[in-house]
Amino acid sequence: LANPGTLARVSRGEIGIELGDAYVEMDRLADARAAYAQAAETLRAAAPAGREARIVALSKLGVTDERRGDLDSAAAAFQQVVALDEATGNKTSLGARGAVARTVLFKDPELARRMLNGGMAAAELQWKDKPNDICGYYLLRRRIELNHGNPKLAQQWAERALKAAGGMGPRVNLIDRQVRSDLAIIMHMLGRTTDMRRYLAYSGAGRLNEAD
Repeated sequence: LANPGTLARVSRGEIGIELGDAYVEMDRLADARAAYAQAAETLRAAAPAGREARIVALSKLGVTDERRGDLDSAAAAFQQVVALDEATGNKTSLGARGAVARTVLFKDPELARRMLNGGMAAAELQWKDKPNDICGYYLLRRRIELNHGNPKLAQQWAERALKAAGGMGPRVNLIDRQVRSDLAIIMHMLGRTTDMRRYLAYSGAGRLNEAD
């Protein structure tokens, strides 16, 4: 059992998280950031009892920093979540891995790739019946390659997203539209005009018989 001092720190940390939530509701993001950061530090001193609450504080800190446009700080917070998760042998921190990749996408594509690749097997297992979730993971992986001039690799990830979404068909929802539109962009980059038109048509954005 944790000693009274540790339990008091956990309680203070949890109150700090609630304070941060209240600031977010008031759109006082700088104050929310300070509250979450202080809560995370308080809970760090309460390890291991405060571990789960600290993950919550760091996750909310990352989200707040991302909303404020401080992507470096957001990435640092999300990486701490991944590290805390993996320290206990749990490698399924998929949301945090995706958040790290999203926030370092332009600055550190190698880190973004490592984050997503490291969680890929767990994502495919955990989200095998959640096509929107796994498609989002694949499309983020695709975005890394597309942003860094690798359209053929981007195509592979987009096609995996297409397959997870159920393939090509006449019905189109939001995820279908995104996947097919992405593939149309990739086909355009690769100079494959016919394939580009086909994906545009199946996204609802064009017709198969459009002229050049």
